[in-house]
Amino acid sequence: MIENLGELNERFYKIYGRLHENEELLTTKQIDFMSQCLFEQYKSEYQRLLLSSEIDEKDELCRLEILHFNYIPRRRFFMRNRALKLLQRELGVIMESHFSQREKTVTEQEQAMSEAEEGIMPQADGVNVEDDIQSEPEAESNSQDDLSS
Repeated sequence: MIENLGELNERFYKIYGRLHENEELLTTKQIDFMSQCLFEQYKSEYQRLLLSSEIDEKDELCRLEILHFNYIPRRRFFMRNRALKLLQRELGVIMESHFSQREKTVTEQEQAMSEAEEGIMPQADGVNVEDDIQSEPEAESNSQDDLSS
């Protein structure tokens, strides 16, 4: 509306300016009458502009209120609130994905822990790690025997 109001004012400023430029050619009655007619015309065009703008603004406001009502999740009236239902479904999918990934990680960690507890150790370069672990205490006891003698 502001742009249209600026155009309306500019148009009438030019018309009033032309009227006052030529006021020496007109009588006082003519100038007063023309000024009054221009003012009435300005009022009617301003009213038309105002009503037209109000229609557009109220229409947009109503549309936004309806969108707000339908798209904003509300905790009350759950059964009729599609936005809340959809949001809960989206969050459910995200949470399910997150927890399934975490469960997979925990399962892998538990399996690694149980394998370590059972003594199943991976072999490196063809050497049995269990043999190395068992032979180390023997080597330590031999070195302690050497120190004591």
